[in-house]
This record gives sequence, structure tokens and C-alpha cells, in this order.
Amino acid sequence: MLPMPKSMYARGHGGAAVPNDFFESGAGKAALMFPGVHYSCRMPLLYYTTKVLYDSGYDILQMRNEYDDEFLSKPEDEQMELFALDVRAMYDTLYATKAYTGLAMAGKSLGTTAMRMILESRKVPPGTKMIWFTPLLDDPNMKKVFSMFPADSQSLFITGAADDHFDADIATMIEGREDSTLLLIDGADHSLEIRDDHVATIEALKQAIDAVFRFLHA
Repeated sequence: MLPMPKSMYARGHGGAAVPNDFFESGAGKAALMFPGVHYSCRMPLLYYTTKVLYDSGYDILQMRNEYDDEFLSKPEDEQMELFALDVRAMYDTLYATKAYTGLAMAGKSLGTTAMRMILESRKVPPGTKMIWFTPLLDDPNMKKVFSMFPADSQSLFITGAADDHFDADIATMIEGREDSTLLLIDGADHSLEIRDDHVATIEALKQAIDAVFRFLHA
């Protein structure tokens, strides 16, 4: 059972507060979690990942801003500039609380772009564990991500073969890396759901969360 979350003071773009939830386990490790567009941290993939992280001894700071249609109506360059300010505020706020001994990051779709932005800052400590749910593998920036991984870090990529953002060449690159693991689910779309098959969708969720548990405890 997760405790009631707190909210931390984080100032993002325009000086506005970045909505967030903070789950404090009292341990020395921390996790950052970033939602996707129309896919909040309270939806299945990120909700159960939160539970696994918490039970594994992580304090967890979740971004709650889901970036609505008003945000998406802005030019893409402006979107990314504003988003980067919010992401930086989340990272800085987390590390202003205490000196953590380990870091994990998890993101869904746009949330994996947040992870890339943090990697670009070169602030990510060695040994960081990263969980990439349905990453935008077809984004040209994705090819640069692998050169940014900190020493001794490990990544788990979970995506679906029917995801519109799936890229077979990048998937092959992931599979060839010693610091990365790929879980590719047949028939799963960008929400990691199997169209018109609720049972198969639940099984896909089970596969994903089992993989997260094994990854964090490896």
C-alpha cells in the first residue's frame, strides 16, 4: 500500500509550480517518474511501477502535469523548451531534499524525453537505473541517448511491436548493448495495450511489471 503523497515545491516554466506527488519511503535511494501525454502516473504502467519502486526502498517524486491539448497546440520547439524547464525543476527539487545514494528514473512516452533531457544535463550519477516505457524510438534524438548513459547504469526498455513509434533498427541497437534490456510485446500499441483483447492487455501489463521487478532487483 502506498502512503498518501506529499507535494514538493518545484518551480518550472513561467515560474509556475510543477504539480507533483512525493512518496517518502525513508530510504537512501530516489526515483523520478514522468508521465506521458494523456497517460498519468496513476495509470497502470506507472502506478504499479511506483509500488515496486516504493517497496524496493525508493523515495519517489512524480510529475503530475499531463500536458494537455493547450500545451500541445504550441509549436514543438516551444513545447520542448517549456517542458525542459519543468523537468529540470523536478530533478533539482529532488536533490535539494537530501543527498541520495542511488537514482532510478521511469518515464512513459513523452516522459522518456524527460529522461533524455536529464541525461543531457550530465548530472545523472553512476549506477542509475532507467525504465523506458514505450519510448519514442523513432525520434532522431533517441540515437544520441546511448552515448549519454552514465557509468554502470542499466536501462530497461519496454515497448510494443504495434507501437506507432517503434523503430526496428533502434530496437536491434538496444538488444546489442550490455547495459540495456528490451522487452518487446507482440501486438501491443503505444499504451502497451492489445486492441480488442482485454485479457492479453492484462497479460502485457503483467509482463511489464514482472520485468520492472526483476530489473530493480538484479
